[in-house]
Amino acid sequence: MFGSVMLVKPMAEFRRSLNRTISLARRKFLLPRPAGFFEPHWYLKQYPDVAGTGMDPWMHFHLHGRGEGRFAHPAHLEMWFDDAAFDKVIGRFRIDLDALSRRDYDYFQWLLARRLAWDQRWADIIDIFEPDDLERHHGNPSGLRHVPGLLYADALRHSGREQDSKQVVEWLVRKYPSHTDIRLIQANHILEFGDRQQLAQDWLAAVNSIYAAAGLRELDFIRRDSPSLEAIGAQAPTAPGERSSWPDANRQPLVSVLMAAHNAETTIGHAIRSVLEQTWQALELIVVDDGSDDATAECAGRAAAGDPRFRVLRSEQKRGPYAARNQALATARGDFITLHDADDWSHPQKIELQVRELLADQSLMATFSDWVRTSGKLVFGTWRMPSSWLGWVHRNTSSLMFRRAVHERLGYWDEVNCNADVEFVDRLTAVWGSLATRAVVPGIPMAFARLDSSSLTQRSKTNVISSLKGLRHDYARAYSAWHANARTAGDLYLPSGPRERPFPAPAGMLMSEEN
Repeated sequence: MFGSVMLVKPMAEFRRSLNRTISLARRKFLLPRPAGFFEPHWYLKQYPDVAGTGMDPWMHFHLHGRGEGRFAHPAHLEMWFDDAAFDKVIGRFRIDLDALSRRDYDYFQWLLARRLAWDQRWADIIDIFEPDDLERHHGNPSGLRHVPGLLYADALRHSGREQDSKQVVEWLVRKYPSHTDIRLIQANHILEFGDRQQLAQDWLAAVNSIYAAAGLRELDFIRRDSPSLEAIGAQAPTAPGERSSWPDANRQPLVSVLMAAHNAETTIGHAIRSVLEQTWQALELIVVDDGSDDATAECAGRAAAGDPRFRVLRSEQKRGPYAARNQALATARGDFITLHDADDWSHPQKIELQVRELLADQSLMATFSDWVRTSGKLVFGTWRMPSSWLGWVHRNTSSLMFRRAVHERLGYWDEVNCNADVEFVDRLTAVWGSLATRAVVPGIPMAFARLDSSSLTQRSKTNVISSLKGLRHDYARAYSAWHANARTAGDLYLPSGPRERPFPAPAGMLMSEEN
């Protein structure tokens, strides 16, 4: 049942050899000359996953990297951290404009647009796009396709340009009639410019078209005064008392849901209700109050309303989200284990869909589902995270559901202040391979993640942009070396709060180093 780190490496070497052969053939017959701005040696150093394939760097960038939001030159990365570098890139782009191919022009346009979106310079974004640009991106064979149009429509909305925004949203709906991101930007347009009298109804119609097409329960509002994340819920089951179609609800495999919470009194109630109202009823919800100085524990208890599946653990001092998860994991009894953030909402069928996938395929060790980030007022999307560069709906790392055997083999999360969830997933993949995990209903947001400017993903040191350069990037390099050097799966077992770390954590990653 279990794979081995040792078995993964020969396959990787075979793939590298095959890619080298393909690379030589394609480079000779299909590729244009490398762009003058492309730095091949830097590209391979910046992206070890590309270097590991053995593929020619220019081939990878031209065929894949453009559409994956990768950078072609060190200055294109540096401009995210230095305004002067940003100005130099813009100046160079203007000088080279007439000499650029259409593909290279599109690369620069998207490079600059997403950097401007990071700074919320909506008027500048509008200035660099033309209607023909959207048509050309639509025709490009890359993962971007709809995303430049999504950003353009969002910039128009932010700028209050109702008619222009409406026209672009209508164009997007025609070109991508079933794409989830397009339904979400349509919902944003309704919130911004829609009829106040039927705002909730129109918003629900746009969003529910996503779930109806997938055969999932549609959403509703607990109250209709004003759309908000706290008011979101799902429509009642079609039959009274219906929860799950599992033959015997009393014999469902148990799922342990782990929720770390610190000063979450305003959000935890809604998060807990979305867990306890899951169609998969055989679950235990373990909340760890991580040194809160507000009423988090009391609010959690009220939300659970005496539900015997709920229990709360306390930590007298704040130890961080992963130490809190480890505390819960040590007491978990489930056949399957998953996570839930204390400020998110989950669709009622999320857990059931992920469990069923694991039950149907014993070769799987873990499943995921997707999510979308939203404000408390249900405005979808953000441009301040690299994951948004390929679209608003993407994998929810916090949705990871794994078999108990994974915990027995790998142990616990690294007790740092960010990114340990990604390390745990990569550790799992290092042992069992990429085919051991699978997404359920990909492209459908099975959770709404609250955007919060005070969260770890937005703070200066741990901001997600540091995954490109800085703290998160250095952490990923360090744990990847640990994974790569492991000789057996047992070498990757991590105890809870070990006395000695198996790999170094960059300065600022440990909870003891905060403040």
